[in-house]
Parts: sequence; structure tokens; C-alpha cells
Amino acid sequence: MSTSISRLYNFVSDRDAGIPIKAQKVDDELNQLITACNRKVLISSSAPSSPIDGQTWIDISQDPPVLKVYDGTNSAWKMIGTYNILTKVAEIDVSSDSDYVDITGLDGNNEEFYILEATIKNPTGSNSEYHLFVEGDTTVTNYYNQYLDVDGTSTTPNRANNPSFAYALAGASTFAVVHITKSPTGYFHFTSHESRHQDNIFLCLRAGIKSNATISNITQLRIQAQQTGGIGTGSRFVLFRAKIG
Repeated sequence: MSTSISRLYNFVSDRDAGIPIKAQKVDDELNQLITACNRKVLISSSAPSSPIDGQTWIDISQDPPVLKVYDGTNSAWKMIGTYNILTKVAEIDVSSDSDYVDITGLDGNNEEFYILEATIKNPTGSNSEYHLFVEGDTTVTNYYNQYLDVDGTSTTPNRANNPSFAYALAGASTFAVVHITKSPTGYFHFTSHESRHQDNIFLCLRAGIKSNATISNITQLRIQAQQTGGIGTGSRFVLFRAKIG
């Protein structure tokens, strides 16, 4: 429970008694209120001194910040959740037609998972798949993906021996949200929800795996077009991480 804020002065009683309300009294009252408010929610890299029961603290010494509340009974700060579960770690705007895009400097062992938002423009004259490689392994046949295409009332399931997470028709574009993780057994996995821009809306759901070997970590990803120059100017990739803890 939170501790109530007591008043220093009763200004109504002072008025009725004809006691002047001095500026010092007002300042004292406001200072006490400010101090009490600061105790309620503090954003800091170190714990507040002399905390009271129920006081909250956003600990910014951790990434992402962690929201904590003070347990006066046990004299301890209790974590009640991360302040921001998703943190952007990469944002790439493609300025010229490219074969691939690399995202490096990752540390999947200290994250729960990654989420990739991919907006891809295909400037070529041919349809193109888009592959997701991990840890420098760009051998297509080391990966599998299971997918379900939905077009109107028609659904088509299939499996392919590649790490395709998206597909764009010649001169068209596509948008995909990709969940990326390493399984407890050490295998690279992804799932993709793709909304393809064709004559009308076209939905594709995919689940992919690097099937030939386990990985020790996720430190780099490569997004590669099937067609040369298949990642066109104006394509955009944003990667978020979900932090452990």
C-alpha cells in the first residue's frame, strides 16, 4: 500500500482564524508534494534512497528499462515487468537496387526472439523469392520452408528446400512480418506472415528452418533476393528484439 501524503498546513483554518498565508508556507507545502510525487515514479539508473512501500521505479540501467515496485514488508524491489519489451536494433532503407542486405552485430543468446518488418520492392522483370540466411550459411538447400498460399477462396500448401520468407512478382512489392528465433535444441527457426501486392490481396504463411545443423547463436542475418538486383530502391527493413528479463 502507498503511504498517504500528510499536509503541513491547513490553509482553510488559517484563513478562518485570520492568520496570513505566507509564501514560505506555500513553498513548504509544494516542496513536500513534489518530493512525494518524485518518490512515486522515479526514472533512474540507480534505486531511490529511503524508498516507501508501493513506490515505483523505472530502472534504466537495464535494456530495455524495467519497472519495479518497492515491497516495504520485505525491504526489496520487485520487478513487475519490462518497460519496453521490443527494442529496434536495425533500420535499413535501401538506396539502390541490391542483391542482398546484411544485418550484423546481433546476440540472439541474450534475446527472446527477433521480429523483422520487411517491405520489399522487386524492380526486376522476373518474379523473385527472398531468402533469410543465418550465420553466414548461404547454401539454399540447408534450409526448408513450409508454406500456405491463400488467394481468394483458394489455398495451396507446399514445401520448398530453401529459406524463402517472401515473394514478389516482377515489378511489384510485398510486405512480411517475420518472427526469428533459435529453438531450445539449437535450430534456427522463422515464421513469416506475408501480404503480397498483386492484382488484389494475396496472403502467404510460412515456417522455415535451417535443417542441416544447429547454431550456437544468432549474430548475423542476410536477406537475399533470388534475382540479381531484386531488392529495389525504396525497400525497407526494420529489426526489433525482445529482451530476456
